[in-house]
Amino acid sequence: MKHKKKSRLAAAEFLAVLIVTAVVFTKGLSAALAWRGYKAVGGEFMLLLLPIIYYEAKRIILDFVADFVELYRRVED
Repeated sequence: MKHKKKSRLAAAEFLAVLIVTAVVFTKGLSAALAWRGYKAVGGEFMLLLLPIIYYEAKRIILDFVADFVELYRRVED
């Protein structure tokens, strides 16, 4: 049961990241069009990398916290 709950949470998180990426990308695309006045391919397409950036940053932060907790436990002993 616990594994099933983790899978659902991971799927919900992934879906939320994709929805936020889609919304931010469409807003960025329309803002770039309004700014330029014509359609072009520009830096707003870098927003499609948000899921990769999110998951990499999440992994780095979780590793950092785990290392900090381990150091704290060593000092405590």
